Amino acid sequence: MRIVIVEDEAPIREGMEGILKKLNPSYELAGKAADGIEGLEVIRRVKPDLIIMDIRMPDMDGLTMLKKLREEGVASKALILSAYSDFSYAKQAMELGVSTYLLKPVKIQELKKVLKQMEEEVQEKNHQGTLLSLESMTRSALTGILEKTEETAAALEKKYDIKATDPMTVFIIWLGRFYDERKDIVLRILGEVDGHVQGFSSVVTAFPERTQCTMVLYHMEQDRDWEAYFNRSVVPMLLSNTDSKAVCVWDECGGFYELEESRKRIRRLLEWSLSLGNGKIISERRIADIPVYPLKYPPELSLRLKQSVIKGDEKEFKACFTEFLNYCRDQVHKPKDIKEACITFLWTALNTAREYITFEENELEVPELLEAIMNAYTWDDVGVSMKRLFDAIMAGESPESRK
Repeated sequence: MRIVIVEDEAPIREGMEGILKKLNPSYELAGKAADGIEGLEVIRRVKPDLIIMDIRMPDMDGLTMLKKLREEGVASKALILSAYSDFSYAKQAMELGVSTYLLKPVKIQELKKVLKQMEEEVQEKNHQGTLLSLESMTRSALTGILEKTEETAAALEKKYDIKATDPMTVFIIWLGRFYDERKDIVLRILGEVDGHVQGFSSVVTAFPERTQCTMVLYHMEQDRDWEAYFNRSVVPMLLSNTDSKAVCVWDECGGFYELEESRKRIRRLLEWSLSLGNGKIISERRIADIPVYPLKYPPELSLRLKQSVIKGDEKEFKACFTEFLNYCRDQVHKPKDIKEACITFLWTALNTAREYITFEENELEVPELLEAIMNAYTWDDVGVSMKRLFDAIMAGESPESRK
């Protein structure tokens, strides 16, 4: 619980700080002030859970300070430290939401009891606020842990004017291994889009475990092509600010309770980055409009790859991978076919190395390498796995190096 003390008597102010530390080390003293004017500045800045305050203070009394805070929408709880003569202010204090007085000199056990009660009230308030925040509900819906009950639907409609069946769109920006260094700029751009573009509302959040930022759009004007707008106006900003590392995916769904299924579709759509690149939004609509060709692994490439491994020829090995990469990118192929071709390439190099050279295969962790390729969303992901294979093989002893 974060606490601010507003008290004009320095001994009481400092003494209260010491008492709070002894009563509960988790209490955080967020600020102190010697009068109402200073108290206003501190409370506006730190937004505490609880204000411990005197009433009679120079320059501005405690109740005037509290009244101004209430007018500004500050809902921090308040605990009054009072002398007997201050009870004439009781009615005004109650109107400002103050329900607890403590008489000076303060009794430690009484203070402990009151603080514990207030902490429980603050925790309950924060818990309810978290449960009912739109971001929290949206995250729960996306991850499938939101209870699809009448109470949830009623809370959604009453608090946010969103019906469970209102159309929604999920726009995700996948950053992969660049998430930590790029997420802040991505979230800032999405926040600016939400704040400046008219015609929809949105929730912006991040999922570190999935290395992606997510924007869920709702209350969208139905006569606009929002996918085209984002492609034209938002995606270029995201790419230019992430060194073109972001992959943008768009999926439309039929309501709040369908967000989990939307997230699952997006995972499948992400793989199409291998075929389509990341210059534009990847969506089911875009995929439906393009021809897709079968991918046949080139047998002549296998012969060259084998020879490069046997000879320990780094330059030729890299040339084979570049040629394979260009071959896969030459036409649009299904992600599954591309990944199977990548596994064939890897397996060809690995089996050749097993037969002809001595290398540390245990350190390579082959099952993990194969899994990484099957879970890859971009050629950068594939390249990381291929480099591990390349480094392990080239560090080995080939027949050529033994001559």
